[in-house]
Amino acid sequence: MTDYARQESYEVRFEWGLVGLRTVAMDDPVAVVVDVLSFSTAVSVALSRKAVVLPFVWRDDRAAEYARRHDALLAASRGSSTYSLSPASLRALPPQTRIVLPSPNGSTICFEAPCSVVFAAQFHLPDTILRCTSGTELVQAGFATDISLAAELDVDDQASILCGGAFVPQSPA
Repeated sequence: MTDYARQESYEVRFEWGLVGLRTVAMDDPVAVVVDVLSFSTAVSVALSRKAVVLPFVWRDDRAAEYARRHDALLAASRGSSTYSLSPASLRALPPQTRIVLPSPNGSTICFEAPCSVVFAAQFHLPDTILRCTSGTELVQAGFATDISLAAELDVDDQASILCGGAFVPQSPA
């Protein structure tokens, strides 16, 4: 790793992906993770329901074991009749539910973060979201409602903060 990749001379550092997170967070206790669609919107919806979200890397046997160890539900595949990475599926999540929410992007970065606190944020740019690759993919797969949820403005009164490996509802002080 090169010294310039760590961006040590900057107060705020930006990078992309898991390698970027590990690089800039080596000596920083806080990282801001910006994930623009499914994962961050799903976390936001679940937390608005007073649920607890545990990020995980993949949805496989390891995720099922992780869910069992943490007394949590494991999100199903998108498009199933139950809770999944689809934010729309989480709208009816019962309060206090603990759910393991795997995804290859936002969840993976949050799960692997060497920082003690990670914030998940989302951009609300409806036209851009609809036209980006991920947005187009979701619309074509029948998940246009997830795009609408991701584009909603000022619907939450809390931040998504990862503490001790789980996102928990945190209202502003």
